[in-house]
Amino acid sequence: MSVSVIKNTASNFKTVLIQLFYKQHPIMSRFFGVPCNLLTLGVLVFPSLVLIYVDCKSASSSRSKSGYNEVCNKTLKCKSQAWLGCDTTTGRCGCVKPDEMIYDTKREKCVALIGERCKFGFDGDAERNLWYEKADCVEGGQCGPSGTCSCPSGTYEDLDQTACHLVKEHGENCTRKVECNQDKLLSCVEGVCSCDPDTAIYTPTSYSYYDYDYNYKYGNPISIPSGICVRRVGSTCSHALKKYCIPNAVCNLSTNVCECSGSYIPTSDLLCGVGYDEQCVCNNSSTSLSESSGSVCSDLLVCSCDLASKNSRNAVVSNRCRCPNPEFQVYDATDKSCKGRVGSPCNPGQSKTCPPKASCVESYGVFQCECDEGYVVTKSWSCEKAYGQPCSYSSDGSSLELAEMCDEVPSLKCISGRCACPNAIDVYEEERRHCSTPVGFSCNVTSNCVGSAVCKAHPAGNFLPGRCICEDGLTLLPNGTCGVEQMERDEVERETSMTVSPSIESSSNPTYHLNSISN
Repeated sequence: MSVSVIKNTASNFKTVLIQLFYKQHPIMSRFFGVPCNLLTLGVLVFPSLVLIYVDCKSASSSRSKSGYNEVCNKTLKCKSQAWLGCDTTTGRCGCVKPDEMIYDTKREKCVALIGERCKFGFDGDAERNLWYEKADCVEGGQCGPSGTCSCPSGTYEDLDQTACHLVKEHGENCTRKVECNQDKLLSCVEGVCSCDPDTAIYTPTSYSYYDYDYNYKYGNPISIPSGICVRRVGSTCSHALKKYCIPNAVCNLSTNVCECSGSYIPTSDLLCGVGYDEQCVCNNSSTSLSESSGSVCSDLLVCSCDLASKNSRNAVVSNRCRCPNPEFQVYDATDKSCKGRVGSPCNPGQSKTCPPKASCVESYGVFQCECDEGYVVTKSWSCEKAYGQPCSYSSDGSSLELAEMCDEVPSLKCISGRCACPNAIDVYEEERRHCSTPVGFSCNVTSNCVGSAVCKAHPAGNFLPGRCICEDGLTLLPNGTCGVEQMERDEVERETSMTVSPSIESSSNPTYHLNSISN
């Protein structure tokens, strides 16, 4: 304890000093109430005043006090400076607030747990200034203005509130969400600090974008830092909360929802993908954006990393979005999807996997695309209307565009509302899918004539058209084709039936259609 006595003269100073040296001055009992075994005197001399300070240590205060878990009693006190008190049950020193403090062996004192009080106030002076005692917080903690211990930004408290640890970054192991860096929107997913897979994706690179509203108007781009979680399409976004949108998307400030910008297309992973033949990023992931520059492909397309082609400026480029099975699929720009060619494998559970007018049907234990009834496969492995099927022009009144094309293999045309051969005299051969010239009409090449007929050259030379005639041994039939007369065919069949097994049937003439289709 200390007391100060101020005197204005040197003589008074001498009187007090002598009295304190040779006897117990009444001032000692007034201020301390106990005899002083040891006095420490000091003097500060100023031109107009003298300051005397007296330090008195009693016999009881000179004894050493007990430390943590040491014996204590009414006379053997605990170290109060270390926030220790005597537990009357055990007779040993412990933290004065055992539910709110733990003993720190390094600092040799009790410290407050995270979330507990670290300031203890009591009545102040006459002017009502609040006095308080302050306890230290556990390792890494800080005593905030509210008077409680908390973990500073960039740290988290452990389960028992006994320490603060640095937050963990993307890819580090975790047990709780609070352990991961919340400023980067990281969560603890399956024991690893990562982005919430349903709403966000990790971006290792920085980028920028413009918003729909005032930022776009005034040309201020939003800069997105690297190493954070960014929001997927359809998720809420807020710049104030650092909830930024993925690349190729913007935050619609009217709805606070991320949307794909421009011509970009939302994917099933809720990213913004580029279209067919656009440049893309190889080996992209649905949980982390690639460090390479570029974009992901839209659904049903894949990035062909080994593909190199030339762009409009004749420069060689690679990494283009293509259909996943280029040998079996073609890209349909109408609905921006990959169509399986007729005969290619398909998934019956997915729509738009087969070309128009084709269905995914099971054949010999596998599913494949086949043309619907009334349609035939074309050279490009699509489906067009077969011979004799109804046809019409587009509903917009155009006379040049058909609503559905007729079979291109035999060059069918839409005539009188039906798919027919282009010439009225033509004969449609179903087996050959061919519009042929009947016997007796002029021809240029053999393939123009009906089956079993040949194009006989003009006697004057090849510069004049020839004429279709039946091959030797065949007879001209009424439909303009070549074959065997019914009487002759019956005789052949009778002779054949006597020499072959009854289970074997003789073949008849192929099927022909005269080009006289009526509505």
